[in-house]
Amino acid sequence: MNLMDFVDNNSDRLYYMGRLSAVLIIGPILTCKGVEYSDNLLIFIGVLLIIWDGIKVGIQIRKSM
Repeated sequence: MNLMDFVDNNSDRLYYMGRLSAVLIIGPILTCKGVEYSDNLLIFIGVLLIIWDGIKVGIQIRKSM
């Protein structure tokens, strides 16, 4: 099995994992760094990332039930 087959067979799971990492890892890091450096743009982008991908993850969870 090559990489393309793996991605094709698991695209839904990989998409979900990417969204979760954005909500649980990348968004909070951006927000914390924005607070640390007093950078409102980083805070704004971090919060938007958490909200946007959080909504997408919530919808995806709701659809799978």
